[in-house]
Amino acid sequence: MLDIQKSGSRTRSTLGLAGFLLVLVAALGAQAEPPSYKLPGRKPDSKQPWGAFLGRAAHEAIGRAYRVQHPSRVVFLNTVSLVDIVKEGRLGDSKRLSEFVRRLCPDITDTDALVLFEIKPDDEASRREGREQAGRYLAA
Repeated sequence: MLDIQKSGSRTRSTLGLAGFLLVLVAALGAQAEPPSYKLPGRKPDSKQPWGAFLGRAAHEAIGRAYRVQHPSRVVFLNTVSLVDIVKEGRLGDSKRLSEFVRRLCPDITDTDALVLFEIKPDDEASRREGREQAGRYLAA
């Protein structure tokens, strides 16, 4: 047998909690930056802007996902310089790279498939910038 009075008070409590959580989420969403002290990988005293932190985290997550999807390939992420990619990937003579080009780090380079990715936000200006960067890497 169902006790309607208890069920009604439970429903009001659940709705009250849901309302509180909705207001809390809305308030947190209105902040310019999330509370950085609660974000994994971000130190509490970090001075790094939220956008830069999020961008770095996105690059890392996308790069790792690519490696998982292609476990047998040689894949370099944006922590490896172009000179090391050329050497280790056996793509040519790394000594011919200029000093500036040697330091560049493409976001994802798959030397087995001969593809290079530049990760950017999804807007036309960023896509154009990504194509230009990828072109410079490939020209090098």
